[in-house]
Amino acid sequence: MVKRLIYGALLFFIVFAGLQVAPLSAEEDSSHFYYYILVDRFENGTTENDTEQIDRDSTAGFYGGDYQGIQNNIDHLKTIGVTEVILSPIVDSEDYLGQQVNSFENLQETYGSEEELKQLVDRLHEAGIDVLVQTPLQQVSSSSELLGRDWIQADGQIDFTNESAVDYISDRLSDWVEQFQFDGFYIENADQLPAESLELLMNEVDGLWLGGMSDESSLEKGVELFNQVIRFGDHEETFSSFTGYGADFTSLLNQPFFQSNDVVHYIDFLHTDRFTRALEPTGNHPVTRWKLALTYLFTAPNDPILFQGSEIPMDGSIDDLSTHKMINFLAGDDQVTRHVEKLSSMRDKYESLSSGEMKVLHDENGFLAFERILDDEKTYVLINTTETSQHINLTDIDSGKELQGLLINDLVREGENGEYRIATDRESANIFIVKEDSGIYWPITIVFVGVMGAFIIFAITMYRKQRHKNI
Repeated sequence: MVKRLIYGALLFFIVFAGLQVAPLSAEEDSSHFYYYILVDRFENGTTENDTEQIDRDSTAGFYGGDYQGIQNNIDHLKTIGVTEVILSPIVDSEDYLGQQVNSFENLQETYGSEEELKQLVDRLHEAGIDVLVQTPLQQVSSSSELLGRDWIQADGQIDFTNESAVDYISDRLSDWVEQFQFDGFYIENADQLPAESLELLMNEVDGLWLGGMSDESSLEKGVELFNQVIRFGDHEETFSSFTGYGADFTSLLNQPFFQSNDVVHYIDFLHTDRFTRALEPTGNHPVTRWKLALTYLFTAPNDPILFQGSEIPMDGSIDDLSTHKMINFLAGDDQVTRHVEKLSSMRDKYESLSSGEMKVLHDENGFLAFERILDDEKTYVLINTTETSQHINLTDIDSGKELQGLLINDLVREGENGEYRIATDRESANIFIVKEDSGIYWPITIVFVGVMGAFIIFAITMYRKQRHKNI
């Protein structure tokens, strides 16, 4: 009997000591977490709008994703901390990407009605999520109702240098803002459009303007023009840094505007292979590697954007368009989803992770360590892509502090030599926040001592009763 009670006490101690820190409460700040939704390939929430355009047998066909499907998953978007969703083009189009425009006056029927779109935006706003819409400004379809206008060229290209084109688009977007209460717009390949016309458009239509830029030489102009810019072309460096062992992060850390919040960065996106696909040749576990890459995405400078399904995480190639397959939210486990939730929550709570100055402390052979400092708040990020444990000794922290691990429970106090040694296991990452040394955490200590004392008293009492009975 006594042995069983002692074993019970030990089991309680093990469970009690292994409790995880409760999720961090999100606090609003000025940082952004964008989530791009390819409407047709998100979720088919209702078959009522499945018109004859639906063709699931073709990789390039419409699959039936709609506004109701997005609305069904608003709780998911809110849980992982999304602050803005970007909807792919909603105009009537020949293709599911919304690039071959039939009409700017009519919306894509397979996505749902105007009332359903308005309801979706209202629901997202209630969840604290702003809504941006991608606006295609380059091409109309061969059957477009816009053919014949003086700003539509013979090959269907939109001549956006023509003031009439700018006026027309401006009127449409202004109508959308009034009707649907959109919060902003996203323009892909903005560096291929005349900056003067874009500036005129943005002056006419209020909202957050996000531009996609592929040409590094025009990035500076894009930063001046847009509220924020998605810098395309980074994914190959990201894939290289996080798929294998021992790669350095120099190419990522030396990107233009790396320290600027004017730029948005990503792991994979609409026109790239999925990061999961890039992992296949290495044999490394997708969940493990996604956690490493996401830790970098949410803690390095630049705001993060996720392409839909990255939190699952999904697989796919851009060559066969499998990167655009419909999301299965029930696939696999939820480890990556929970990791995104935790990272976005930390980024909200600790502003140094989103707005602090970054200083690289170590970047060699697949181990990256850096600090983020904002006013009196200091955080440290360790990302270890190697096959062995790694550590770094910190010497610039005042005496009497402690470092609390946020992703993995850890508590580091000052060593005898005045240094603080923070470490991470192989293929793992952790974030540390600097705090005042709390000494013994008395609330937990008192509870633990009290419970253990009760167990001991109970064990002694039962032992004495059993002994008396035997006598």
